[in-house]
Amino acid sequence: MDPREFHNALRIMWNLDRHELVEAGVIDADQEGHWLAFRDHPHATAVRMNDKRFDRLCKLVESRQPKRSAA
Repeated sequence: MDPREFHNALRIMWNLDRHELVEAGVIDADQEGHWLAFRDHPHATAVRMNDKRFDRLCKLVESRQPKRSAA
């Protein structure tokens, strides 16, 4: 990941909606506190996630990254 991709990943995290996180299995639909924590502090919340949820979040963020062009 280059600096531009990393910066974009941080932006992507800030723009994820609750339903997207639930559908990806990053947070549970019935856990309002998890959503509020992620909404208010997505990066800090991500650092505190267990490995399984963090892996799901990474896949979700990666799916939003622009495709790399072949050099």
